[in-house]
Amino acid sequence: MLTGWVCLTALATGSFAHIDLGRAYPNLWQVTVAVHESNQIAPCAISSGDGRALVMTKGSEDNAIDRTLRAPAIEMGYYVGFAAKPTNTDLVRKWSIRNTMSQAWRIGRCIARAKKTNTTNTVAEQIVHEVGGPSTAKILFRGKITGVERRLFKGHSHGEVVIQAISSDEEDPVDSKSMAAVAEGGTLRIPFMNENLLAEHHHGADRPMEVIASVPDLITVLDAQTGKALGIPEYKYGVVVTVLGITCSPIWGETEAGIRKGGPAAFGFDHVSYKPLGVYQEPLSVIREFGAASEQ
Repeated sequence: MLTGWVCLTALATGSFAHIDLGRAYPNLWQVTVAVHESNQIAPCAISSGDGRALVMTKGSEDNAIDRTLRAPAIEMGYYVGFAAKPTNTDLVRKWSIRNTMSQAWRIGRCIARAKKTNTTNTVAEQIVHEVGGPSTAKILFRGKITGVERRLFKGHSHGEVVIQAISSDEEDPVDSKSMAAVAEGGTLRIPFMNENLLAEHHHGADRPMEVIASVPDLITVLDAQTGKALGIPEYKYGVVVTVLGITCSPIWGETEAGIRKGGPAAFGFDHVSYKPLGVYQEPLSVIREFGAASEQ
């Protein structure tokens, strides 16, 4: 049996995200099936929705297909629909990351509950608990955005956000349920390419910089006031944030291909070695959880 995957993507300027990817990445060739198997994208097609379409029948390699499609995507208005080569069920079962929609739903429920119960000051801790606990996710840093640099290059948003630790007189009172952050004091710099790539903690002039998290683990910047994740375009000076790290699936973090195509070196950080943030815990399917409850 064959199954095709179709995804709408801001191919020219946005990240490529598929529900089985387990996270967002900026390139077509970083879909898990394409990471672990060759020739998984072409033939493929893009369409602008206004009558313009382009079909690519083959390519020398998946990386080249990604680069080739970005130029016409820009001409089509920066946002296109994309359909890739159908794949077979065995490959989907082998390389897809399971229950990502269930995980997203639970994180959204955490934020909604925190807002309703007036506990947004500990929403990061609640999300950590929801995705597997402290062995799976960690609060990396707390602070205030003091600098953002962005530039558009070859269809990607490149740049860096700088987060400064908040002084004691600026901080809200610490809740008894608050978790200690991996790094405190100094500044945290997060370089990005559509998605956050590294969490670099700068202690000060007397101590060297330390990378406390990196891709393929997820690095998420939360608005401390609402608990909602901030996308790259939403990074603004003065916003108080909590930086959260979540361990990636073994399909990314425990395979040679996953680390090579999704780790620091894939984005030019050859000097950084990937160190797992924790131990991955597969999300429980909401269908199984609530379906079983309804049958009782």
